[in-house]
Amino acid sequence: MAKFIALFCLFVFVAGCSCPATKVKHTATEEKEELLELASDRHTIESRFFKLTLFPGVSGGIENIVLKGQNTPLLWGGKLVQVSNGPLVVRPQAFGVLFSEKFWRAGEVISNMKVQKTATDSVTLYCPEYGTSSAELVRHITLGKDELSVNFKVDVKFLKEPRKGYSSPWLNLMPARDMDWVTALPGRGNEAVNGLGTKTYFPATAIYRGGVKGGGQNTYFAPARAWAAVSSAKKGVALAIIHDYPLEKCTLYSWKGHYEGTVGRTIEFILPALKLDKELRGSWNYRLLIFPGITDLREICNDTAIEYRQNGKMLTMRFCPVRKVPAQKVELFLNEKGKTTALGAKTLAALDAGKVGELTFELPQDKLSGTISGTLNGKPFSILPVIK
Repeated sequence: MAKFIALFCLFVFVAGCSCPATKVKHTATEEKEELLELASDRHTIESRFFKLTLFPGVSGGIENIVLKGQNTPLLWGGKLVQVSNGPLVVRPQAFGVLFSEKFWRAGEVISNMKVQKTATDSVTLYCPEYGTSSAELVRHITLGKDELSVNFKVDVKFLKEPRKGYSSPWLNLMPARDMDWVTALPGRGNEAVNGLGTKTYFPATAIYRGGVKGGGQNTYFAPARAWAAVSSAKKGVALAIIHDYPLEKCTLYSWKGHYEGTVGRTIEFILPALKLDKELRGSWNYRLLIFPGITDLREICNDTAIEYRQNGKMLTMRFCPVRKVPAQKVELFLNEKGKTTALGAKTLAALDAGKVGELTFELPQDKLSGTISGTLNGKPFSILPVIK
């Protein structure tokens, strides 16, 4: 009998638990997400050519570089926004793409950098523990005096020995949207080993517009030049990253995809692992060069962009320096089927920074089936063929 009563009580308990709970009416409203752009943390430097804006509080990320003469923003751009989900949940968040210092494989964490020193055309930023790298980092940004360059020097002191492969500076630049950029990625052909130790194969040493067949749009290259660039015929300007590190220790990369509702492409260099002293200090430097009037950059020599335009037998060479230069001698050669033909030597008139000078040479025939090389003020250059 006792067992029966126990089972009956258990049945009543389970049955009671299966009944739907009564809804409780309330007057609370759903919190609405609100966005407020934060402009107070924006820092600006400028020269007669550029205005550069950055956010110290978001890893010192560069918001944009605006070419004053054309009022043209050169980078993708980003902003710092305060996101509110009610009064108790308020947080800052970065939108878009900000150009900041990165270490390959180290991941990204927003670091609050402080303006250590600034002038009209330069700024020095400092962070005692940058990103996930356990590193003290100082970033110097200087706009070139009377030249179309942005110069970066970065000093770092690791707080502990970085893991192997985690101390390579990574230059990851995303040019502005809606400018119909044409990419120039100078890659080595045949079997080549890039700075990451990966052996790659490409049809030829050439300028690649994107990836290679079968490799998609995103490809690692063994670089054939110490620069990578994009050019815009729509805006009449070219933008290049340039460095002076050994090419065999570097890797060139590019990503293309949809971002924020449109198509974007990056130009990227992974530099050699830093050489650290006994106090775990190291440094690196690089530059951004801007060339107004250049619509298909094919070579850089003496900080001068070179492109050409062909009309039948007439070949027009176009030169644009980042700084004022005197008159220079230009020699030009056609290299075809193992044979080199001199096309002549001419004098390029003196040029101001960002101004394009042109020289015209005559080809042996209408079709240009070889490659062009030459010297600019005695320094050799060679224009690589294009593989789309």
